[in-house]
Amino acid sequence: MSRRSFIDRSFSLAAALPMVGLWSSAHRRELGELASEWREKYLPTPEPIGVPRSDAPQPRPSTCEPRFSGTEKAYASYLGGLGLRHIRPHEVINAHHRTRCGVPNHLPPRELWERLGPTLKVADEMRERLGVPLRVIASVYRSPAYNAQCPGAATRSQHIENRALDLIFDTSPEHVARMAKHLRAEGFFRGGVGLYPSFVHVDTRGYNATW
Repeated sequence: MSRRSFIDRSFSLAAALPMVGLWSSAHRRELGELASEWREKYLPTPEPIGVPRSDAPQPRPSTCEPRFSGTEKAYASYLGGLGLRHIRPHEVINAHHRTRCGVPNHLPPRELWERLGPTLKVADEMRERLGVPLRVIASVYRSPAYNAQCPGAATRSQHIENRALDLIFDTSPEHVARMAKHLRAEGFFRGGVGLYPSFVHVDTRGYNATW
């Protein structure tokens, strides 16, 4: 049936209504059949909900790794070469993007990069054995100027030497500190373990210290 025929028949039915005063069952049935025929021929078939069209543009896969430039890119390359299982370069680099009292922190000088490797391997092993996510690396390298703005920070902090990490795991700091001291007792590293209310400090200074 053409669109013209459908319209003509619909108007014929409508014109008959004043004569009968109400819809008859035959009129309702006929109009229903016309409507079904119209939908099948002239209305598009709806796409299934939740199923993308085959010809629709597909979204590009997102990446978790941010784009680095300059020194950050070179530092990320060094960190990526350490063979860590759980810690990604951007987690380390992002920890430097902080400011205290108007003093911004920055990445460590290149001559200090390799000092962080042993400490990162300790943190990676802690993550492996704890079996819980590392929420955030709260602090890594601190420039002397930035370190001076950190309340309670030692003037000769291992953070200035790029040998320290402040770690927040998805478990209690007490549990994290026990794991760090357990690894140290095994001979996995020699260094400092500091327990704080919300994080644990770990460093590889070469001799043991606990607080």
